[in-house]
Amino acid sequence: MNASIQTIPLSHLLLMLLPIVFVIIFMFRWSLNGWNAIHAIARMLLQLLLIGYLLVYIFQAEHSIIVIAVITVMLFVS
Repeated sequence: MNASIQTIPLSHLLLMLLPIVFVIIFMFRWSLNGWNAIHAIARMLLQLLLIGYLLVYIFQAEHSIIVIAVITVMLFVS
């Protein structure tokens, strides 16, 4: 198994936002509430970034107590 982390270039991430921009433009032109869509997209991106950084921290943790704590929290939440 390859242990290296594959990074996604910023240009590819920006390319993925292109359909979102078109949808928001259509929402504003059709007099729909485009601000709700912008708010939802910003909230989604923030949540994904935060959980991504948290997962990187958990996967790089060398102490078993961190992994056990995460598993315990997951069990209690479920």
